[in-house]
Amino acid sequence: MKTKIWFYLFAVMTVFLMVINSCTKKESTETTPTNTNPYAMFQYTIKSNGIVSFTNTSTNATSYLWNFGDSTTSTTTVMSFDHQYLRNGTYKATLIAYGNGKSAGAYADLTITSVIGNVPTVVTNPITNITQTMATSGGNVTSDGGSTVTARGVCWSTAQNPTINDNKTTDSSGTGSFTSKITGLAASTPYYVRAYATNSTGTGYGSQMSFTTSSGAFTNGYQGGDGKNQQYYVRAIRAFNSSTYSFILWRPSPINLP
Repeated sequence: MKTKIWFYLFAVMTVFLMVINSCTKKESTETTPTNTNPYAMFQYTIKSNGIVSFTNTSTNATSYLWNFGDSTTSTTTVMSFDHQYLRNGTYKATLIAYGNGKSAGAYADLTITSVIGNVPTVVTNPITNITQTMATSGGNVTSDGGSTVTARGVCWSTAQNPTINDNKTTDSSGTGSFTSKITGLAASTPYYVRAYATNSTGTGYGSQMSFTTSSGAFTNGYQGGDGKNQQYYVRAIRAFNSSTYSFILWRPSPINLP
């Protein structure tokens, strides 16, 4: 009899607890917010001869800015690519990811020891003797980078940071100072110039210089007599930034010049 009473009491208590639990339980209708902020991250593998393979693993980003720490940058959206460092050393590679009006960054310190030799070190000379079609520059190769400098000179373009794939001079080889004649230019045009030096590792560049060719100016006049009251009329051309005249016509009678 007592066993039945205890069984009934246990059953009643179980039902009572189930009712209470059903009255207090709530179904959640909230969802976890989605984070749309950009997250910057990349992986890298250092290979031979200064080559590093980068893999961009960023999320929620639409554009990127890479700074490799060797004075070169890139805005590539390619997620896996190689970049070559030309000198051994420690470089801070930085990636900034942009998206949803915000940005995020990541960086890594890379130690490069696999470069066989270095590119030469060269300084660009100031631009002088500027005319309508030519100018003078040059440079100074201060280090051969560990191997013989086989070519040196200046390169120029109407676009910034010219390379040896643009117009260039070839002014001997080796280290030391050299002078370069820049020719074939257009009048009244801005140009950019860098000295370069090449060895077996690659090509090193000096700092960029800029200048604008002159427009030129024509001057008409005459020089005095020859002792017989004869006046000689001349036509002279003078570069815009020069005080030197070049006389190109000389006659003993007036000339109708423009």
